[in-house]
This record gives sequence, C-alpha cells and structure tokens, in this order.
Amino acid sequence: MLAYRTAPARHTAHDGSAFRLSRQQAPRAALYCRLGSPRSIGFALTLLMLAGILPAVGDASAVLARTPSFTENFDRELDTDGNGVEDILDSWLAGVASFDDLRRTAVALPDRARADKDASTDAIDFPDGIRPAEGAWRAGNLRLISFGGGGAVLDAAKAASAAGRCRVLHSVDRFGGVTVLETDETGLRRLLTDPPSGRLMLDRDGLPALVESRPLVGADRTAAGHWHTGEDWSSTVAILDSGCDTAHGDLGDFGDDDVDGPPPAVGDASDWYPADDGWPLFEGYKVVGWHDVTDDFPLAAGPWDYHHHGTALASVTAGSGTVDPDYRGMSPAGRLTVVKFYDFDETWHAWAGDFLAACAWTLDHREIYRIRTVLTAVNWDVDAGISAAMAAFVDAGLLPVAAVGNHGSEPVGPGYPAALPDVLTAGAV
Repeated sequence: MLAYRTAPARHTAHDGSAFRLSRQQAPRAALYCRLGSPRSIGFALTLLMLAGILPAVGDASAVLARTPSFTENFDRELDTDGNGVEDILDSWLAGVASFDDLRRTAVALPDRARADKDASTDAIDFPDGIRPAEGAWRAGNLRLISFGGGGAVLDAAKAASAAGRCRVLHSVDRFGGVTVLETDETGLRRLLTDPPSGRLMLDRDGLPALVESRPLVGADRTAAGHWHTGEDWSSTVAILDSGCDTAHGDLGDFGDDDVDGPPPAVGDASDWYPADDGWPLFEGYKVVGWHDVTDDFPLAAGPWDYHHHGTALASVTAGSGTVDPDYRGMSPAGRLTVVKFYDFDETWHAWAGDFLAACAWTLDHREIYRIRTVLTAVNWDVDAGISAAMAAFVDAGLLPVAAVGNHGSEPVGPGYPAALPDVLTAGAV
C-alpha cells in the first residue's frame, strides 16, 4: 500500500500529478492556520463503523466484569510463586536460566512472525548521513518493567547502577506507576538480590499487525449517500506505532517533494503543523501532533518513519487519496497525532515499556491535540500493563482501537491489547 517508500515507488506513484494538484496549498504560517477550530465533533465514529464487522459479544458490562485486571493477569501468567518477580527472572537468579534465555524470552515471537520481522529489518536502507543512536539491545543488555514500586524502584535502580549498569528509561506516574529499566547482568543481579516492592517483569517486544484494510470493511459505502463520513478534521486519531512519513502526498508533504531532511536531520518541519500553536484550519496539514518516545534521532525536524508500518497505519486511517483516490484512508480528511514508540536498536523493537510511555504521553496531551481515538496495531503475548493503559483511555473518554493481528489460523493470537473487551478490535478475513 502507501507504506512502501522506495525511490522508484515514489516516482511511479506520483506520476498522477492531476491528483497532486487537487488540493490547494497554503503558506504554513498563514494567519488562519493559527486560529482555533469552531467545530468540536470528533470523527471517532468513522472507526466505530468497524463495529459492524465484529460478532456480538452479549452484555458489555458482563464482559467487563469478568475481565482479569493487570494484577490478576500478572499473578496468573508470570508470577506463579507470588513474590512479585516474574518467574523466569527468579530462575535466572537461581542459575537455572541464562542471561541469553532472558533476552530470547523478551523477543519471543512465533517462528514465521520472527522471520518476517527479521526480513523487514534486513531491508532497512537509511539515507546517507542518517543513522539512529546506538541502543542498549545492541550492547547486549536487557529491559525490565516495574509496576507500582514508587520511589523504591528508583532507589533500587540507583543501588544496582553502583554495582553494574542499571538506568531508568521511562518513569510514568500513570497506570499505577510504571518504571522501565535497562540493565546488564551485574546490575540485574544486584536489582534482584533486593527487588523493589510492586511487580517486576521482563519488557516484551511486540509484533506489528496490519494488512490491506479499506476494501475489506466496505469503507466506500460509508462515504456515499447520506453518510459522508471521514470529512471531519476537527479532532485527531492518535497513531501509536513506528512514526509517520509526512513526506508523502497523502499524509502532508507540503512542498510536494517527497523528501525528508536534509541529513543528518530526519523528518521535514514544513510537512506538518503542531497544534500547540493553535488549531490549523487549512485542511492540507494531516499530522498536527508528533512525539518520539525513544528519541532515536534527537535532530529530527518533524515526524519520520524508516520502519513504514506506522505510515501504512496512518494511510489506512486518514490517507487523503491525493496521490491515488483508490488508496484513500478510512477518514480521508482526518487528522493525526503520531506517537512513535518503535525503537531501532540493532533491529526494530516494539517494547511494551515504550508503549506504556506513549500511552501516558497521549493521555497527558489529549486536549491539546483533540485526541478522540487511539489506534495501535501491535500485539503482545502477555499483559505487560497493557490492560491498565487501555482502561485509562476509556476512563478519559478515548476510544482504543487495536488490530487483531496477522495470525490467520494460528492459535497464538490475538494478544494484548486486541484481546481486551474494552478495546474495539478490528480485523478482516
């Protein structure tokens, strides 16, 4: 779809210049771009239309009442001895499991999914002069998530850092308190010798989940007749994924040049408009909110995506169709808040700890960017605080939408958050 951003594909797709000129461009600094929007109706109903393809689940309150909490999921799935530490970490401390076993568990995926993910990683071609910062995974370290430990976690991390490597990657007050740590073997041993209160587990790498979607859900029918859905741009859908390439005619590209940069920066400051400065009334700006949780490129000038999964998700959600009307998104006039949590560290990772930090940022900035819907297309095999984050979205009046995954007939899916009943899970067959 629109995710493939190789140079030949860009030039081939953009031969239809008539489509490129169908939307009048306006200067980014135009006064009316900085005025507030008089409209307040979100377009979350567009994605709610997907509910028509889902089977009935009976009384919603009954389903929610029997949904295990994160604490129950943790105790049942990961901590059978009830000491607050994931069992495999206990096994490593006892000498039963190796440090490599811990790393393999953190990135465990079905064989076919792992092969697909590795193949996509091998295809990454960063432009000349562009290279992300080196990360902890390449150095052979490990990531942990601590829940509910409060200040004791920070004290424990400080003590562990005196013995080896242990640093705080994220510290989030939401979801009962979340701290994401990076450790080496020596730091981990010191941390587990006197673990903080709360619950401690391995961070987990998730599996991206997205296939061609629009034709399979009858989106064109919702834009015909009396419906005309997808024309509201007064609010945003938050895309929590690998970022977004706004140097694309359907997702911004103010200069119509299909180019990010220049190196060593990534992104393009002119292809998006931050709503922090006032709600832009010119419809050409697609992305109005942007944040990179992992900060892979500190010199980034705007949204970027060298993984391309988030770009595909953004195009399915709100691609304008100016390049090719056959590839319009579900809400062609819709706007996006893009929150990148994918981390490039030797290979691409979708860590649950980074996802929780992205969820917290989204909640903290929901009013500025008028976020009504939160969309993610990653599945995790365990509830690494995911249910608590989804419950916080619902409590804040936001609609969480998740892809069911690309598992097909395999019995491994769906995972979290798709399996949670308070999440609108979208899929197609």
